[in-house]
Amino acid sequence: MGIGSNANFSKIQDQDNQESFRYLTELGADSMAARFDQHPKSISIARILEQQRPSDFPVDGKPDKYDEGRISPFETSIWQTKATIIRVQLKDHGEIWMVLEGKPGEKVIAVSPDLLQEDPLSRVSKYAKEIESTHTMLMSKLNPTESLTECNYSVNLISLGFFGPALKGNWIQNGASLQPLLKVTFTAG
Repeated sequence: MGIGSNANFSKIQDQDNQESFRYLTELGADSMAARFDQHPKSISIARILEQQRPSDFPVDGKPDKYDEGRISPFETSIWQTKATIIRVQLKDHGEIWMVLEGKPGEKVIAVSPDLLQEDPLSRVSKYAKEIESTHTMLMSKLNPTESLTECNYSVNLISLGFFGPALKGNWIQNGASLQPLLKVTFTAG
């Protein structure tokens, strides 16, 4: 079963929901998010998968050391990438979860949070306007449901990088994802 499978997608979501996993960092509402270079840097899905997770940051736990900080360079940059959205799901708290694919077999998760359903602290994000606008557009374009749905949309994305939970085996072993999404442009193939 690969990253795009329903079972693995559900496992990572369940693990993420069980922990308050670096909440403000995940939403781009931490104090560091507003301080780094605002010009998007190009990155491929393959390079996201190669990002180095610190050895003292367990893939299956909540590290106190990283609660307030960002991991450079992946979490201290705004990234731009081209990918295909191959699966989408709406979570009960309004987040849109997407499986992105670069070249065949290269898959990562992207998340578009619904700041209106998140903690009010999330709205202090320097990127709140972009996050909310992107979420509204994706709700309209993708019409996601609570069921994991297959799709095929070529996109250009701009997002912060985030290290979250990861599963061993055939899931993304470094836990790198694109979230929160700041801009998504649908392209022709």
